[in-house]
Amino acid sequence: MRPFETKVSILIVGYNSKELIRDCLTSLFLNTSRAELSFEVIVVDNSSDGTAEMVSEHFPEVHVVANLDNRGFGAGNNLAASHASGKYLLLLNPDTIVRSNKALVRLVEFADSNPHAAAWGGVTLLESGEIDPGCYLRLPSLALALKNLFGIHGKSHQLVDRSPTFCGEVEVLNGAYMMVDRAVWNGIGGFDESFKLYSEEVDLCYRIGQTGRPIMMTGASRIKHLAGSGNAFQSTRMLARTRGQMHYARKHFSTPGWIAMGCILWMHAAVRYCIGNVLGCLPKQKKAARVASAYSLIFWQPTKWWHGWNGVQL
Repeated sequence: MRPFETKVSILIVGYNSKELIRDCLTSLFLNTSRAELSFEVIVVDNSSDGTAEMVSEHFPEVHVVANLDNRGFGAGNNLAASHASGKYLLLLNPDTIVRSNKALVRLVEFADSNPHAAAWGGVTLLESGEIDPGCYLRLPSLALALKNLFGIHGKSHQLVDRSPTFCGEVEVLNGAYMMVDRAVWNGIGGFDESFKLYSEEVDLCYRIGQTGRPIMMTGASRIKHLAGSGNAFQSTRMLARTRGQMHYARKHFSTPGWIAMGCILWMHAAVRYCIGNVLGCLPKQKKAARVASAYSLIFWQPTKWWHGWNGVQL
C-alpha cells in the first residue's frame, strides 16, 4: 500500500455559514503549522450565499466543492471525503474555532500513539470556556432515554472534566470535531446519507464500534465550538434533532423498541413544554418560555418526526 502524502484531510461542510467558515478557516491556518503537520482542507458548500467564492478568494489553498443541492451533513462529508487524500479524515464544523497552535497537532499525535483505535476526538469548549456537554455522547438506549426523561444524568460527562492529560475510550464523538482512520471510513462506507441532520455521527460511531476497534478521546486537544450559533432553543432545530434520534431508533432498535423510544421522546417534549409554559409566566423566567417554544413542534406535531428523516427533505 502506498504511504499517504497528506497526514490529515480536514473536511468542512457549510450551509449559509459564510462568516462562520471565514472565522473557522482563519483560525485554522493561523494556529496550524504545516511544518508540524501535513494537512489539506476541503470545504463543501451546500449553499448559495457566496461561501464558495469567499473561500476561493481568501483561502486559495482550500479545495472548494460547490454542491448544487443541500443533502445534509453526512452526504456533504461523504462528498468531501471522496476528494480527500489524507491518512486521517478530520470532521470540523464551520462553527468551530481552533484556539491553540497545537490543537490539531496534538490530536494527530494522539492518533499516531493509539493506532489500535479507529477514531479520535478532542474536547470542544463553549464560548464561555466551559466544557461542551455534547463533547462526547453515549450510544442511545431506552434506559438512557428514560434517565434523560427524568433528568437523571449520573456521571456520564465527568470524563471530560479531568485534566488535559487524560485519555480514554468513549462511545460517540461529537461530529463537530472527530477524526477517523481513512481505511475504517472506507470500510464502513462513511456516513449513512439517509440521516439529513443530527444523530448521523451517532450512527457512524455505532458502526465504527462494530468493527471491534475503540473510539478514543484526549483532553490535550481543545477547540472552541459555538454549538448552534445561538439557535439552541429554535423549534425547527429541536424538531430536526428529534427526527435524527427517531431515525436512529428506527434503524437500530426492534419495532417495539423504536415505538417505545418515540413515546419517550414525546413525553420528554411534553414535560418540558408544559413546565416551560408554567414557569415562563413568572418574572425573570424567559429561558423557560424559550424552552417551551423549542419543544412546541415536537409536542403538538409528532407526525413531523415520528418517521425520522424518511420522506423528509431539508
